[in-house]
Amino acid sequence: MSKDNGKKILLIEDDVGVLDIISMFVEDMELGVEVLAASKSADAKKIFYNDDIDIVICDINLGEDIDGIDLYNEFLKSKSDLGFIFTSTDSEKLKRLSANSNLLMLKKPFGEEILKNTLKDMIKEKGS
Repeated sequence: MSKDNGKKILLIEDDVGVLDIISMFVEDMELGVEVLAASKSADAKKIFYNDDIDIVICDINLGEDIDGIDLYNEFLKSKSDLGFIFTSTDSEKLKRLSANSNLLMLKKPFGEEILKNTLKDMIKEKGS
């Protein structure tokens, strides 16, 4: 896995199968990033606070008391320039979120090309 630009991406998804697929997608994109993954919010928090994460890709529904929106709000307090991409199968939740902000959202299932273009744009925006 290449880490040319030093950017770190944290993937958060409660479905381990989906997490593995997204992780594999991102690693195969050759974007020069390090990919870290968590299927539980506690693990995601540990990674976030122990590593200098640049971009988070997070499912909204994590199957826990805390959801992706809660994690976003918490992480943003620590790193205001954090890149954040929400994923969900819940169209209504994505619509409500997009009405209140300019956050990036991907409706699952999404294709590898859409994810790659979204990440490329975000990495470019954050500077290489």
